[in-house]
Formats: sequence, structure tokens, C-alpha cells
Amino acid sequence: MKKTLAGIAILMALLGGAAVFAQTQLPSIYLNANEAITVFCTGNRLAIERAQDKLSAYLVCRGQPTPTPTPVIPTATPTSTPVLATPTFTPTSVFPSPTPEHVHHEADLYWHPPGGHGDRPPHEHGDPPPQWLLNAGIRPSFTHVAGTPGENHAYYKHTAFKGWSGNFNGQDWYGVFHLDFNPAGHASRFHSYQLWVRDATGAISAISGWLDFGVDNQTGPQLVPQCGGDDSVRPIMNPPSVGCRLSFESWYARPGGNGSWAPDFGFNINPNYYVGGDPTNPATWTDTGYVRNLERRIEFAWYLGEGGIRPSPRGEFWTTQWGDIVSGPNDPVCGTQRSYGARSYTVVCLRQYVAPTLRAMTFPGNSAGRVFPGDGIVVLPN
Repeated sequence: MKKTLAGIAILMALLGGAAVFAQTQLPSIYLNANEAITVFCTGNRLAIERAQDKLSAYLVCRGQPTPTPTPVIPTATPTSTPVLATPTFTPTSVFPSPTPEHVHHEADLYWHPPGGHGDRPPHEHGDPPPQWLLNAGIRPSFTHVAGTPGENHAYYKHTAFKGWSGNFNGQDWYGVFHLDFNPAGHASRFHSYQLWVRDATGAISAISGWLDFGVDNQTGPQLVPQCGGDDSVRPIMNPPSVGCRLSFESWYARPGGNGSWAPDFGFNINPNYYVGGDPTNPATWTDTGYVRNLERRIEFAWYLGEGGIRPSPRGEFWTTQWGDIVSGPNDPVCGTQRSYGARSYTVVCLRQYVAPTLRAMTFPGNSAGRVFPGDGIVVLPN
């Protein structure tokens, strides 16, 4: 511990200087998988730059120093309930190297009120993290281990992070879902989610992974364009077709698709865009006239069957982003490749925690919908 603290002190001293050092000139601090450290900056902006291998990074404390008390690195206090905290920065082989905009704007990483920043047009991220989550030391980040490749890179991808809070069956929950209800999202089979649930005892369960909107070996999702109504196909994305009467767009993930132990998720959205266009070029997308997707609905069912339908492991366990249970962070499958159609993905192993006291969340009382703040502020694509 003394060696680690000394390394952090040296790192902070170097970062506080005016010069920008090459990464190879900085002292090195090695973290084990799923570990994190807190670094304090006495200037006005802490920047991060990742190396091309995406497994190392250096921090630069920019701006003029301000008189602040000497930071104290808190000592972790043991608790009776393990809580999965989201690190601010976690080395991973999945994330792309950040652009200057990603480095300069903290709003790229965390929830913020409706508005724009950097190259991002005015947009909203739904509900902020509830106080009970922040009090537990958890600050949800848009950059997380379970993220899909490049999901926070382009401006029209960043705007898709939607926070959602509620209470189903007497238990509080908060989720961050990557829901780009536009032609870019319609081209992607997998979309990430993070979910925290506080049960009646105060224990917090924390899970994450990828929602699967495709079937079999499809590269993309099961896209079923609609002309004024839902379709019974599941899983599904059903954006409206040009020239048709508008109806809510539905996204239903494959039931049990993220591991039979995980929740089933469904979303309904007032659509911003018709189906079609180049997914990478928003100029080719056909919008429905104005920002409609402030009106959203979510439903999810988490069965948690004990010896019955779809039981779940309890306590800490590890899975892939698709929910397959593995032996731990060093399982042989971690870091290998998995292909779906023409696309290949790096297998990431994720820590999950399901409290022994968590109860099932099922019908009735497992859906919520409303209009989110942002009218008159946000613009397309949101």
C-alpha cells in the first residue's frame, strides 16, 4: 500500500506541472482487473489520454493551481453488502481512443441536465442518478466495461445514453440504457445497459451487459418496419416507414437473451426518425418533424426464480456481456473473439452482483412511461 500511495503522490506531482510529459516518462501505476484509483487535480481540468493499445493511459492536470486542501485518499470501509461501484476510468480493450472532445468535457462521461457540450448538440440523458445510488458511492458513467464498441464516440451515439429511475414491486431501481432510436441504432444488434436495484433491506444489486435485438447468426437486429402499429415479432425494432401513420416505435430485446438469469427489457418511444438512410450519416436520415422521443416507456421483468422459472445466481458472479456465466475475470473465454454474421466482438468478462435479498420484479407494476424534461432545449437526434 505504501508503494502504491507513493506512486500516486509522484504521479500527482508531475501532473500538476505546466509541462506535458510523454507517457513513457511518467511513473507507472499498475492496477489489477476491476480496480480503480482516485486522482485529484488542483487545476481546473483533468484530462486523460489513452495509448493506442487502449490498456494504458496518462492524466494531465491542466490550468492554474487553486488553493485547495491537500486531498486525502479515503480508506475503504467494509460493508456487509458488496456494491459494484462504477470506476471513473477503467482500462479495457473495447473502448475507442477518445477524441479531444471526450477529453475536455466531463459531460461526455456522466449525466448532465438537458443541453449541449463540445460537438454534441443540445440533448438530454433522462433521469439523473438517484441520491440513494450516489450515497452508496456509485456514480454511473457512460464509459463503462460493458459498453458496446464506439457507443460514446460520435455525437449521435453519445446522445443515446438514457437514465431511468423508478420503483417496481416496492424496490427502487436506476438504469442507464444506450438507446439510439435512429438509423444508427437500427443498424446495431446489441445495445448496452447498466442496472442497479435497491431492495427492501437497502442492499444494492448491480448488473450490466448487452441487450440482444437479433436472432440466430444475424449481424444486425430483427428490424421490422411498421406502418401504424406494433408487431408481435420478438425480438424487434420497428421504426415507422416513410408515408405511414406514426405510431410508437418498440424495441424488445430477446427474452432471456442476456443470460436466462437477467431481466427481460422492452422500450416504447415516440419516434424521431423513419426507417432507412446511411447509419453513419445523419444527413441521410428522414426525421418525423421534431423531437418526439422525450416521451418514453420502459418495462422489464426480472423473475429471479428460486428452483422455478429462470433462477438467478446470487451474490457475486462473472459473465460475458451476453450473460454467459464464466468462472471469473481470468476465464479462458475473456478476451477472445465472438462473431455474429459479419461482425466480430471481443468477449468482455463482467462482475455481476445480485443480492440474496432481492425479490422478483414482474407484472403488474413493472412498467413506467412519461415525458422527460428537455422540450424547447434539445434538438435532433437526441
